[in-house]
Amino acid sequence: MKTDNEVEYETYKEIMSELMNPILVDGLDHDTLHRLYKSKLVYLENLRVKCFRAINGRVKSLFTQN
Repeated sequence: MKTDNEVEYETYKEIMSELMNPILVDGLDHDTLHRLYKSKLVYLENLRVKCFRAINGRVKSLFTQN
């Protein structure tokens, strides 16, 4: 059975593969496209903070070297 960290890391890998792709603009208005890219930025910032805390924390996780 996977731990919460393992599930979270699998979700992270899946989301990161999607984040690296551009958003398809077919049928999207400018405002919607702006909000989608802004949500990508918010997610990436939250991930950056989480990784920073994991790397600088004392607890080992899937975001740190073992």
